[in-house]
Amino acid sequence: MAKLPILQELGTVIVSLGDLITGNPRKAGERWENYAKESMIGSTVAAAAYGMAGDNEKAKEYGKGK
Repeated sequence: MAKLPILQELGTVIVSLGDLITGNPRKAGERWENYAKESMIGSTVAAAAYGMAGDNEKAKEYGKGK
């Protein structure tokens, strides 16, 4: 996928929506997990989301960029 942040987010949204439409939510979830691991923006968002959900271990993991 593209390395420009905006294009990477847009591409991830489009392909994961395609996965959901074709009945493959597991694949859509995998795409978002990979995105969160590959992208600084994605890992920041994932850390915040896990933190708000109360999963501090996952929040720390994504906050460190792992």
